[in-house]
Amino acid sequence: ENKIIDTVSTPFPPCLSEFNYVKWDAAFNIDPFGCEDIDDIFAWRHCDDGTIQFMIAIADVSAWVPNGCEVDIRARCLGQTLYDDGKVVSSMLPLVISTHAASLRCDGFERPVVGRVYTLKDGIIKSAVWQHHVLKLSHCFTYESVHENKELSSQLYEYLKIVTTKTIDRNDSHDWVAQAMITYNYEAAALLYSTGLGILRRHDGVDSVILNDIAM
Repeated sequence: ENKIIDTVSTPFPPCLSEFNYVKWDAAFNIDPFGCEDIDDIFAWRHCDDGTIQFMIAIADVSAWVPNGCEVDIRARCLGQTLYDDGKVVSSMLPLVISTHAASLRCDGFERPVVGRVYTLKDGIIKSAVWQHHVLKLSHCFTYESVHENKELSSQLYEYLKIVTTKTIDRNDSHDWVAQAMITYNYEAAALLYSTGLGILRRHDGVDSVILNDIAM
């Protein structure tokens, strides 16, 4: 465990030579106030050919956790982090990774992400690819404070209207993040399915009897 902590205390892992290092016009998260395990972000940049690259990305945990190590095996067994009212009850990964090393905090450090990068032009998607990037955040927002930056929030809303499959609420930043992650996860699931990988997890409907017993 001490070796793992020593490894992940560096700004980012040294094995990222195949990642993309480009400058983004904006790169930021939207999370509840006080959130420490920041795992998804938005970013965009204007390209020389007149297109816009818009990215929805998540923290690239695999850059921090070697395949087959004890942390990886434990994470596979747990499969998820459990929360209670936004607070971590059971963490899938050691907190030194999930809330510090790999957390996409706006602290001046570059960190690796796995991004779905959309190339946009004239309000349509020209292409969409999966890419690994290393970047640092330019802004950090809560669901409330993002509305105070009217230019940035308007841009984000316009890009999300193009890439998401559902109608999103212009005034609800929770909906922006939710629909973005639904889109990201759907496309990630399609990729995993096409390669014969991944886990399909299904849930039965709510058991009203048990739910009523808990409520009482």
